[in-house]
Amino acid sequence: MADNPLQAPRFQVGTDVTAWSVMKVARAQGHLAALQAATSQWAATQPYQIDVALNEGSLGATWRLRVRNGPPTDEWSLYLGDCVYQLRSALDACVWEFVTHDGQEPRRPRRVQFPICSASRQFNKSVSDHLETLAPAIVERIRMVQPFNRPEEERGKDALLLLQELNN
Repeated sequence: MADNPLQAPRFQVGTDVTAWSVMKVARAQGHLAALQAATSQWAATQPYQIDVALNEGSLGATWRLRVRNGPPTDEWSLYLGDCVYQLRSALDACVWEFVTHDGQEPRRPRRVQFPICSASRQFNKSVSDHLETLAPAIVERIRMVQPFNRPEEERGKDALLLLQELNN
């Protein structure tokens, strides 16, 4: 642990912490690659046709998309859902590593999770509920990436909020 309580300690994957969260991100990347391959495979079958007809007597045109073979959205949603789950789970696994570092045991282990908060008061409650044994420097790092730190007009596009919404 660092001498300065606000200086984050350095952890080496495989030595200080397990590779569990890294493996989860790799698994998410695998699901995403499978989704990309599946969409490319579907598109290669030329499942749709676009017809354009110029409107008589005007400068406009009518575009018509004809889908001959709809996409396998059920299969694609499984890939995407698995990807989202693994990413959310990687955040939780990372936090678990930190709260149990050096043999610490949280009082409520089932509540340990990476908080995603749109308001600072929500984050403060999450710290006591989910991060009770976490070093202050790591809590501060997690605070820094929270959606409530973004300008109000950008929060709707925040990646953590999107991840949480998709996972839930």
